Amino acid sequence: MITFCLSSLLLLAAYFVYGAYLDRTLGIDRNRQVPAIANQDGVDYIPMPWPRVFLIQLLNIAGLGPIFGAIAGALWGPVVFLWIVFGGIFIGAVHDYISGYISIRSNGAGLPEIIGTYLGNGPKRVMILLVMVLLVMVGAVFVMGPAKILADMNVPGTSETAGSSASGAQLEDPFARGASETSAVPSSAERGLLAKPLFWAVLIFTYYLLATLLPIDQLIGRIYPIFGLALLMMVILIVYRMFSGIWVIPELTFENLHPAGTPIWPVMMITVACGAISGFHATQSPMMARTITGEGFARRVFFGAMLTETFIALVWAAAAIAICHGSTAELQKMLGPSGDAVVVVRAVGNKLGHWGMILVLLGVVALPVTTGDTAFRSARLILAELTGLTQKPFINRILLSLPLFLIGGWLCTIDFGVVWRYFAWLNQTLSVFTLWACTVYLRRLGRNYLITLIPAAFMSIVASVFILTNPKLGFGLAPLPGFVLGLLFTAFCLFLANARSRAQTA
Repeated sequence: MITFCLSSLLLLAAYFVYGAYLDRTLGIDRNRQVPAIANQDGVDYIPMPWPRVFLIQLLNIAGLGPIFGAIAGALWGPVVFLWIVFGGIFIGAVHDYISGYISIRSNGAGLPEIIGTYLGNGPKRVMILLVMVLLVMVGAVFVMGPAKILADMNVPGTSETAGSSASGAQLEDPFARGASETSAVPSSAERGLLAKPLFWAVLIFTYYLLATLLPIDQLIGRIYPIFGLALLMMVILIVYRMFSGIWVIPELTFENLHPAGTPIWPVMMITVACGAISGFHATQSPMMARTITGEGFARRVFFGAMLTETFIALVWAAAAIAICHGSTAELQKMLGPSGDAVVVVRAVGNKLGHWGMILVLLGVVALPVTTGDTAFRSARLILAELTGLTQKPFINRILLSLPLFLIGGWLCTIDFGVVWRYFAWLNQTLSVFTLWACTVYLRRLGRNYLITLIPAAFMSIVASVFILTNPKLGFGLAPLPGFVLGLLFTAFCLFLANARSRAQTA
């Protein structure tokens, strides 16, 4: 419990101490006019109060990552706390804050535009493809996942297994498993309307379409605070349960306690993405950069939301370890061969009472939905930047959104398991581009660029070594040559970033 308490205090201290240092490094100007004021259009550029923007940002970036990823990371034991806390503070929160700040200073520019400005047109083209694939993939997966969970909740006899899903422990599709594995599940023809995934999928898709097309304050701005507060209440209940003395959280040990002996580095850094560092976040921040009413709120919205997500991941990792009495072997047995993270979620929910279970289920459904909708919205905004179409006319929003939803609908009909295996790695690879762009930005301004260069180099090594050495998802190289190639790749990135910095300042 001491480790958990100290970790929580570190996150709180980081917001005030390291956050203030980042403010000074970036040169926050509280009197500077921001895009939400200068470019107000009633659709995407809309001033909103910072608490509302904070809750929207939190739900945009959270998804299921800080829950499922943290549960998967708990298989390594308390050592996962180190990655969640220090990764969240010095890599993830810095990544989110500085990329969001650059967007504010760049008139609300999207991530591909930022990459193009600071890394060049070559990386920008790669980034456009990478981001669009990631966003539409997230939107599509987060349609069928919640749809299956909601449908299974309405099938008699499946309440304990509804929404069984694979966590990041195996880096597979988190919604690949469903009620079809339960022997007592009625056939599709025997189910009522509310028990059919297709019904919920159509409903979710309809909501996604509205959230993508309507002004951000009319739908997202109104319902997100409700979901955000429910999420925070769920976390508070879990923490209260921890302090009741019934659950015992083991203290920090540097020992690898993974039952399968899976190495900590780099696999744990890929498995536990959201909560420590996630490249997806930088695709969401420009939406909030267009609604924030002053640079003085940037730390609260970007840095604060990421640290809050880090705390959520810390809580769920601790809860997963505690509910299994500190035994990672018991946790793996509970997860099963496919890593059913929802089993652990339900076990934790059962300990929280009736209302606690409701909040947990609301989170498991609301988190992917509130990530999927803004994924499509971000994709529309990126297309708008590429085509130059102004988004105030409603017809322009439809023209850009229609192909996205057609592709997303088609993706919902295919087996997404193979693609999803690479999602965690793709997510971390995206963060590499963003961190190098932030490094070039800071160096051009003559600021302390080491705060992003070190994380950029670290994540470059992590992402490259993982894909080079992983026998199932990558090339299966031996650790030593994989590490050497990873270092060479990182050195190449450093060379390019240095060249881009010098080209601008020369």
